[in-house]
Amino acid sequence: MSQINNEFHIPINKEMSTEAQTIAKMLFASSEESENINFSHPHSLEIFRRMMDKNLKGLLDKISVDYLLERVSIDGIRAVWISTPQIQEDKKVILYLHGGCYVSGNIEIYSTIPIQLAHSSQINILSIDYSLAPENPFPNGLNDLVKVFHYLCNHGYSANNIGILGDSAGGGLALSMLLKLKEMNAKLPAALGLLSPWADLSFSGETFNTLAGVDPILSQEQLSVFANMYVQKEDVKNPFISSVYGDYKDFPPMMIIAGSHEILLSDSTRIAQNAMNQKVEVSLDIFNGLWHVFCADPTLPESKNAIKKLSSFFNKNLF
Repeated sequence: MSQINNEFHIPINKEMSTEAQTIAKMLFASSEESENINFSHPHSLEIFRRMMDKNLKGLLDKISVDYLLERVSIDGIRAVWISTPQIQEDKKVILYLHGGCYVSGNIEIYSTIPIQLAHSSQINILSIDYSLAPENPFPNGLNDLVKVFHYLCNHGYSANNIGILGDSAGGGLALSMLLKLKEMNAKLPAALGLLSPWADLSFSGETFNTLAGVDPILSQEQLSVFANMYVQKEDVKNPFISSVYGDYKDFPPMMIIAGSHEILLSDSTRIAQNAMNQKVEVSLDIFNGLWHVFCADPTLPESKNAIKKLSSFFNKNLF
């Protein structure tokens, strides 16, 4: 990682696979599906959730490795253990916080990322069905995650062998979770992975505007509706809501992975800069031409590369 003129230097991968180029074209061609949703319509959330489930089920059908899912309840919070038949180690765990714009996410089909990571890292993963807005706005989902973390620490795990991985809204919540644990003077998990984190619900990052024309997945119009559902009457710059504004001092090592063609890119770069300013060990890897949470597609060479990096990162830092 490098620093130039006190600004975080953005490393860009120079190559984009032919598979990614093909899928990028398909994403731009199909982006009209989400663009045609009238997000002011009372049924827009239901339509969005169905669209998300459909797309994620399509990605799950591409998984080619064996995996195991075990449904559990942790203090009334639904969760799924994700593992592979080859995993022998049970002392380590990665908590996975799915994305979904704070309003969507089915943990049983929003699972291609943890399945890939469990297979690569040989670490069991616990995916959390945290509370979603608008039915359960801030701070309900955050409280669920803190509760699950404390449960693990009281049932055989230590903070030193717990890692956190969050994508998109789950990435923002992962940061908020660590901020809350720090406020509670609790021990922090050993490692934090972030995939295309959405951590600024105030939309103050420059790439919300500068990359709007190249993002095939997200729009600020869409995200604004969902942010309002989650935030409601709270202060949007509250660090427990927009964790990009948080103080990351004493945070564990962080790995951030994002695509160069997503409007949330400035969230990743600002998080990395903030972490570096607080002398937190942080790596930022931006994949050229790739889109929001590209790792969800298990067929992409870039996904395999990113998952391999995350696997090495967690195995290095969990004890």
